[in-house]
Amino acid sequence: MSLDFVAIDFETASYERGSACAVGLTVVRNGCVAGSFYTLLNPKVPFAPQCIRIHGIREADVKSAPTFPEAWDEMRRHMGQLPLIAHNASFDIGVLDRLFSIWRVDPVPVRYACTLRLSRALCPGAPSHRLNDLCDYFRLPDFAHHNAEADARACALLLLEMARRRGADSLDALLRAANLRWSALPVCARTPAGSAARPTAATESAREACAPVFEGISFVFTGELSSMERQAAERAVQLRAGTVLGGVSRKTGVLVVGEQDPRVVRGPCSTKHARALELRDKGCAIEIVGEKVFLDWLRGDALELLRR
Repeated sequence: MSLDFVAIDFETASYERGSACAVGLTVVRNGCVAGSFYTLLNPKVPFAPQCIRIHGIREADVKSAPTFPEAWDEMRRHMGQLPLIAHNASFDIGVLDRLFSIWRVDPVPVRYACTLRLSRALCPGAPSHRLNDLCDYFRLPDFAHHNAEADARACALLLLEMARRRGADSLDALLRAANLRWSALPVCARTPAGSAARPTAATESAREACAPVFEGISFVFTGELSSMERQAAERAVQLRAGTVLGGVSRKTGVLVVGEQDPRVVRGPCSTKHARALELRDKGCAIEIVGEKVFLDWLRGDALELLRR
């Protein structure tokens, strides 16, 4: 395989992965940028102030934008059969997978690689492995960070620069140099809409035995859940073989974000939330999800998004 790929980047309206509000694609063929695609997306969900601060996209901006199903055909036309590249690919590919699920779009097999993982393996001396810092380190063109189109192009140029420095004439050769393998997004059957009711505090407390779907995963909660008390939510995790921690650390697998009390939380987000964002920006595999995704997991939906 030569240096043919599509770099992809999503921006989201909230910390739920299915809330994509913008997508950018950069098409690379034979080691050269050959095309691009960008669109805002209407996620049909409220925007979190914290996310607006990051990318500047507001609900009013996407009012007339296409939904993911409406944009998917054009996205797929640009993607073709090429592999996907993303910086912190577990996030962007997770967004794509979640979009397939919630919009009931037929998923396609996806093979992908991550420039964050590649940079850590190939550029251990870099002072930081954030996308913008790596582009500065390699003296690549400045770009508007957290603009999906600009981030996708920066990701593509970063991969090409790492390949040039390694003398790799294909993605396979670059992955071998980093001692990494391709990752794949499995094509999973989708749960039909309306097939299960959301759990409540009462049903959770009455449930005696659950599948151990959270085994090996540590959860942290911040804020108030509208569907159940914190104690019931923690018990639901434990019934599924998960662990509940009091604070966010590198051991945290999932942070569940509920409604924040403005009398307690000063600033755009809670201390736990801010710490999780900091660690995730450094490459830690921490899922930050809202109550809706957590409830989906409790009823056994979209479990493929859980990291192990």
